[in-house]
Amino acid sequence: MKWFVYTRGIVRLHRLAIPMAAVHDMASKLNGTRFEDILFIDKDSKLWFAWNDEDIRNVGAKILKKCAAARGQEEHFSTMKKLMDQANKAAEEVRQMDLKKISFIKLREVYDYLYQESTPAHALMNSDIDAVDIVFEDFLIKKIKYNLKSRINEIEFVEIYKKLATPIYQSYITNEEKGIIRLALKKKFEAKELKELCEKFWWTGLGWENVNPKQEDYFKKMVEKFKKADDLQNKLNKINSQTDKIRKQRQVLIKQYNLSKEVVCWLKVFDRYSYFHDLRKEMQVRVVYSFHLITSEIARRLKINKNDIEWLWPTEMRALIENKKFNQSEIERRKKAVFVRVSEKGIKILSGQAAIRQHKIELPEEKRDIEEFRGMGVSMGKVRGMVKVCSGAAEALKKVKKGEILVTGMTLPDYVPAMKRAAAVITDEGGITCHAAIISRELGIPAVVGTKIATQVLKDGDLVEVDASRGIVKIIK
Repeated sequence: MKWFVYTRGIVRLHRLAIPMAAVHDMASKLNGTRFEDILFIDKDSKLWFAWNDEDIRNVGAKILKKCAAARGQEEHFSTMKKLMDQANKAAEEVRQMDLKKISFIKLREVYDYLYQESTPAHALMNSDIDAVDIVFEDFLIKKIKYNLKSRINEIEFVEIYKKLATPIYQSYITNEEKGIIRLALKKKFEAKELKELCEKFWWTGLGWENVNPKQEDYFKKMVEKFKKADDLQNKLNKINSQTDKIRKQRQVLIKQYNLSKEVVCWLKVFDRYSYFHDLRKEMQVRVVYSFHLITSEIARRLKINKNDIEWLWPTEMRALIENKKFNQSEIERRKKAVFVRVSEKGIKILSGQAAIRQHKIELPEEKRDIEEFRGMGVSMGKVRGMVKVCSGAAEALKKVKKGEILVTGMTLPDYVPAMKRAAAVITDEGGITCHAAIISRELGIPAVVGTKIATQVLKDGDLVEVDASRGIVKIIK
């Protein structure tokens, strides 16, 4: 079996069990392609998540075929937006509930309601956007190269491609910063304005690992911090003008190289997928947080540790609500190691030593001893710095100091504070529209993504040179 593997910091099983169960139950119907296998392995403070490589590429191919026509595009994006709005609506309803005041029977109904309303979005968007990430970049590169024929060399092409494929879109991280700056520019702002800012962006620091939302105090402190900054209006003007700058840069290149209407259309699809990357992340973390509220209340009533209860699969969570029986010994084994394989045959869960053995069989470790490797440079520049290899956001926040190089599988919203301290970012996964690429460009730090091997090759303390202009990482010592 060939796997397409992602790595993260350790994630409690229930948080990813909902999307995995959704893909298993519904993705084939929504995407028209059968998913044979998904892997979830938690061990040694690290998560391995993997798609069956053939399955996820087939999904990507079907999406490209669908998006080749304008009508197909509109139907596709409209469906994703509808399902995402449905999931967000249910998650917000749960967030606003006083769960302590409802009966245990009602709590089960609330759990089932959120599951039913959110699983279609998880089933379509999780598999869909990952599939596009995997196949679309190569597809677009080939289209542009064919259009350019032999007019330019490879180095020139890389520079042109990066400029063309920079999304004409600002992330929610940038939009949050703009909101904070606007309040900071006021001599005095009302309490309701701060509340509105919090209500719009409370979720932006959440992730698969972190379920602590931002509070009004956080935004108040950020506003006060920005008030002390020099030339704040110019900073806001610069942020606001960035999208127009990227759009004009693309238009110049399209005209200069006489790029076809087909290429221009695919660039617009690329932009929309960048936008939907953010929408997916918002949906995911909102739903994860609302499920966390429900499971925490179940744990409180049953006098179970709220962290322990999140190691259950959804069917096990429902059974716990029904019979109040909780297997603490099994949870302790899962906390050491858990292996889950979701396939058309069903769901297989192993824990403890059995999970460790199966991990070695499915994803054997490869020894790598190299001095230089490549990825895609997505935010220009060249720097040298000391490496900090991080499995997750919590580890990145603890380890990465100002001027060091953040190396990880892939960044998520809760990585941003560590990214702001980093001199550069290197990831195993991703392309030009991934989170690490978008945020690195907005922060103005070099980034090389999609190396596939960075976390295996590098170790803490390595001195490296990151040449993002050429997509090269060189180990100095």
